[in-house]
Amino acid sequence: RQRLPHRLPNSCRRSLRQESLNPLLCSVNLLFLSWLAIFVSCWPSVCRQLVLSPPTGPLSSSSNASVAMIQHDKLVSDELRRTDGGSRSIAGAKVEAVNVFPSCSFCSVQSYGHYGALTSTSRLTEQRGNMASEISADCYGDDREALAEFERFFNTPNCSDITLVVDDNRFRAHKIVLAKNSDVFERMMSKEWNGDWKQEIELIEEKQCVNVFAVFLRFLYCNHIFLRMDDALPVLILADKYNVPHLRKVCLEFTEARILPQLSLKEVFHVWFQYGTKCFHQSLVKACVDSLAGSFHEIVSSSDWEREWLSLDKEQLVEFLKSSELVVNSEYDLWLAVYRWIQNMIHVEKRTSVGIERILSTILPHMRFPMMTADELHLVEKTPFVEQFSKLFQPYLMLAYKYRALPLASRAGCREFSTAQFLLRNYTRIRWDKRFVIADFSTLPRYSEISFKVNTCGSNLPPQPWDWELKLHPKGVSGNCEEFKCMLVSSVMLDQSRAIEYMLSIVNDKAVLRSIVGKKVFSKSRYGSDLELEKKVAVDEVLMDNSPLLINDTMVLQLTLRPIE
Repeated sequence: RQRLPHRLPNSCRRSLRQESLNPLLCSVNLLFLSWLAIFVSCWPSVCRQLVLSPPTGPLSSSSNASVAMIQHDKLVSDELRRTDGGSRSIAGAKVEAVNVFPSCSFCSVQSYGHYGALTSTSRLTEQRGNMASEISADCYGDDREALAEFERFFNTPNCSDITLVVDDNRFRAHKIVLAKNSDVFERMMSKEWNGDWKQEIELIEEKQCVNVFAVFLRFLYCNHIFLRMDDALPVLILADKYNVPHLRKVCLEFTEARILPQLSLKEVFHVWFQYGTKCFHQSLVKACVDSLAGSFHEIVSSSDWEREWLSLDKEQLVEFLKSSELVVNSEYDLWLAVYRWIQNMIHVEKRTSVGIERILSTILPHMRFPMMTADELHLVEKTPFVEQFSKLFQPYLMLAYKYRALPLASRAGCREFSTAQFLLRNYTRIRWDKRFVIADFSTLPRYSEISFKVNTCGSNLPPQPWDWELKLHPKGVSGNCEEFKCMLVSSVMLDQSRAIEYMLSIVNDKAVLRSIVGKKVFSKSRYGSDLELEKKVAVDEVLMDNSPLLINDTMVLQLTLRPIE
């Protein structure tokens, strides 16, 4: 009784007196009540420690100390996991026992988690607030609807602060709209150009542009225009003059896709090709060259086109020579036409030797001398004009001779034979090589077959062309064969065998990309052979986005054959 805590309740004391006759029961009750008193006295300190101070490190407890386990509330734990985005594991890392009973040195608590549920409760509100502030997104309205609504300000006095005078027409406009869409207008609206903020600006335009100026100005407000064949060029002229990129793009795309296919070759040449080269619209120039390429043999050889051909300037001539789409008899015939153009240039412009050298330095890199036969190269070399400027011609002619002399296997392994000079054009004369084009490659079905008829020279006497068929499976043969297959088949029954060396290349408009070479023997019993292109080209590489083996969704191949003993 003397050892009992002074705080022991009176009811407990009475119970002990009543049970004094039973020592064992008295001892049990005494022990229970002692622990109860300790727990009641220490519980407020436990709560304060859990709320105010996180664990700072392990404290070793004595062997006689008891360990109290605190289990976190599940709802709080789930909330912490959600707000922390999984960065904290409430039931994860184990925190060593810490002393949370400052009044009792022999009692400690072991907690599982990073600070316990109670220490994290105060952070929930803060984390929720931060999470709410971090939720954001870029949101846009309907552009077309907004621009359509903006159109109502076109050519109205409502908020207008500038007037444009074009011929007899007056347009009420807004400086901010003009400056936003055109850096030329922005400069014109500046004080340095416009002085003391004049309210009117007079614009001098060509007659054809005056008629479409209202359409042009309206586009600046609503980003919309209705183009017709007769309006496309004057609108494009205004877009170039005032540097309106979006309108320029619209006009060029409309012209290339809709207008050029409907025009005669003379109109393409005199109108759009001339304008495109003068204003450096490369896509328009290429579209014009492609339109004229199919009749290029007529252009360089017909008297109807003589004036147009000879009137080309140097840059325009180069645009034609860069193209692989030209349809001509041979590279030698093209050289004769170029040589005629050079002679006319010398005669008309009275060029000096220095001037001629400058012209040749620009033109010769785009001539494809390696595509000439050895006899044709000899004819070029013996021309007095070529002998006069032999230093300029010699590197190109020597490289062409080397190309013609080497076997196909050596050509494929030579890096200097991979430039644009070694790309075939669409030659119409029967040769040992041929160019093939697979357009709209992305639209081809999987496992489809594409075939081309090929006529080449023959080695038999009397000379007779050899007929071939090139069969391609660029997207695989079947589900069991995902390979780029290429077969060369003799189109006729062979009375005698044909032993050939072949080189099949994939090219673009500037270089040879991949080449495969080999030797095959064709006979009556073996009239077809696999060219093993899959060793150099994988189907996955062809099908990938922006494949380096395609140019504008087009695959270009060239096949060269050579008879062997």
